[in-house]
Amino acid sequence: MGRSAMQGTLGTANEDGVRYRKPGEPVLQRFIHPGFFGHGASLRFAVPMRVVADDAERTMLYTAAGSAIRKRVHADGSCIPRDLPYRDRVRLPTVLGVGTWTPYHSLSIVGAGSPCDIRCLWHEADWSFAGWYVNLQAPLQRVPTGFDSDDWLLDITVDPDGAWAWKDEDELADAVAVGAVTAAFADRVRGSGEAVIRMIESRSWPFDGSLVDWRPDPAWGALTVPDGWDVLPEEALHG
Repeated sequence: MGRSAMQGTLGTANEDGVRYRKPGEPVLQRFIHPGFFGHGASLRFAVPMRVVADDAERTMLYTAAGSAIRKRVHADGSCIPRDLPYRDRVRLPTVLGVGTWTPYHSLSIVGAGSPCDIRCLWHEADWSFAGWYVNLQAPLQRVPTGFDSDDWLLDITVDPDGAWAWKDEDELADAVAVGAVTAAFADRVRGSGEAVIRMIESRSWPFDGSLVDWRPDPAWGALTVPDGWDVLPEEALHG
């Protein structure tokens, strides 16, 4: 799929001039980290997705298991161990390598201006419900290829029965320790997560189970990464 196809046909602009994506349209979501340690902004991750809904209230995106992704790997192309501490991982020489989105199908729900992506997850093999995953991140920015954000390291896992746990608290602590983020920023990230935990504990949508039986259009199979996936916006390069 070429870049022009990924840019797609945008819907009608609303009164504020925002053009929303149409259901079924392929888009690319990317995580771009701001520069630190003397380096400029860098693309860390990219995954192609399908638009389920996109309006003034929220954006919902589907990722099919088996879709191609781009992620940071060692300079020789080998995978970076997930258990390598952040303080060591962040200083590694890396390149963007090829990977695969697995082992879940994912429905992402991001409220307008929200600092979190709430993902409903289903097992790849049989579509049994696996729970929710809350990715704390910068609010989505609309770009020609889809949506850009910045991963904030701290996450929350939620079992199908609603039991939740923080994930990667050590990574956020390491980021503070090495000067990648400030302690005040880390506190704000945790505060954003605590707001989601209140939703989880009250079984507010989408943690109420109402989307457990959701399924994508059967034609929405795994996607490839489009041309232009690595072109950073000017504000990331010079902002």
